[in-house]
Amino acid sequence: MTTEEKIEYVDFLFHHSGKAWENRGLIFDYLFDLLEEEVPIAATWLAEAYETEKLTEYDFECSYAYTKLAKNLNDPEGLYFWSKDNHYYRDEKFRLNLLKRSAEQGYPDACHDLAEKLIDTEPDKAIELFKKGTADNNKWNLIDYGIALYSLNRDLEEAFRVVKQSYDKDTYKVAVLCLAYFYDNGVGVKKDIDKACELYFSDHHLWTGEDARGFLALHILNGKCNLKSKEEAFEDLKIAGDNIYVHPNIYALLSICYQKGLYAEVDLKKADEYKKKAHESLKKIHKYSFLKGILL
Repeated sequence: MTTEEKIEYVDFLFHHSGKAWENRGLIFDYLFDLLEEEVPIAATWLAEAYETEKLTEYDFECSYAYTKLAKNLNDPEGLYFWSKDNHYYRDEKFRLNLLKRSAEQGYPDACHDLAEKLIDTEPDKAIELFKKGTADNNKWNLIDYGIALYSLNRDLEEAFRVVKQSYDKDTYKVAVLCLAYFYDNGVGVKKDIDKACELYFSDHHLWTGEDARGFLALHILNGKCNLKSKEEAFEDLKIAGDNIYVHPNIYALLSICYQKGLYAEVDLKKADEYKKKAHESLKKIHKYSFLKGILL
């Protein structure tokens, strides 16, 4: 089918058949085929699809991005949203190429997303992209930049600064957890366990998940904090130990508690399981994705 025939066919299905919704998968496929052929009307119709809900649910950001792409097929925002479109069923390399084209023009979210893909293979390039991803002061991108700096042991003072800068009404629950962790471990700031525990314990902070409780429990059970009873702390530690991303110290202390019968009955099988988990998580501790899982 020629380009002109595709345009006519999609126009019929989308605008004249009365069955656009039933054929939405086919229409999206053809629209993206046309977009790959650099046909501007495809971007215009994709914008229409997201604005009118004829093919999918309403999405103003996607509609706006595709409108920009229709005017300029190399528009960085349009390329970024195209790369993220769930209706774009292509090999990952196609999405990656769009992401790179957007990042090369300095679009912050594209820089951030590309950095996450490169952090294990091209760390220097990733750090550079993470930094560019904060150009519009996106608070979430600032947090990730700080975590990346820490995970790669780069400028730790800068890591602390950007995480602190990320604190606002939308991100404070996550930013506080990062700040607490940094105070706890002296990352870019003087180590201050009291300050860390205060942040771990704060009500809005505990909302972020069980990791804060786990870190706080470590200090309570080690006698460095008395904001909760040790029995309560042990229960929090167990809950934290069930998370997907867990700091090795949490596993290690659970192993010791079950081995020695501290706050629980002796259970050597559990002690051995947690010891193995501690070793496994220790292997991952310097990986960006693992740290992000712990902190976020």
